[in-house]
Amino acid sequence: MEIRVRKNHTIDEMEEMIERYERLHHSIHRLKRRVIEDGCLSWAEIDDLMIWLTLIKNRQNVNLPQDILSLETTFELEYKETITYPGFEMSKFLTPKRLEIVDEIKKHPGKSIKELAENLDRDYKNVYDDIRALAQFDLVQLMKSGKSRIAWLPADTIEINI
Repeated sequence: MEIRVRKNHTIDEMEEMIERYERLHHSIHRLKRRVIEDGCLSWAEIDDLMIWLTLIKNRQNVNLPQDILSLETTFELEYKETITYPGFEMSKFLTPKRLEIVDEIKKHPGKSIKELAENLDRDYKNVYDDIRALAQFDLVQLMKSGKSRIAWLPADTIEINI
């Protein structure tokens, strides 16, 4: 199964993301060595490496005049990863209820899990469990906001090829 994620970013957003990865991992060479040579099994670090490499590649390809760069120019960031799990069945993972959650988050971003559960007329625990399952594949991400957790979509487009 291949998961392809697309997200549009302004140049400033791309630079902020690169700076965030530098603060988190110190250098791209260090992260690359950890993931590739040391055989790191952390999906988060693998994703960070792929996104960081794509950001740097996109930044190098941006050779626009300064007056154009000051506009709200956006660039598409795309990365993909191939995931293989023995016995994995997509139909059991992407259930109608989970797709309904993704749709609700897209329509109403910034809602807490409690608000999502209320909007969907579902039990909080079931919605939370489904969001955690979706978060394992980075289809949804969680962020703390006070005492609540906010679910958000990290991509504009998610394409899954089987």
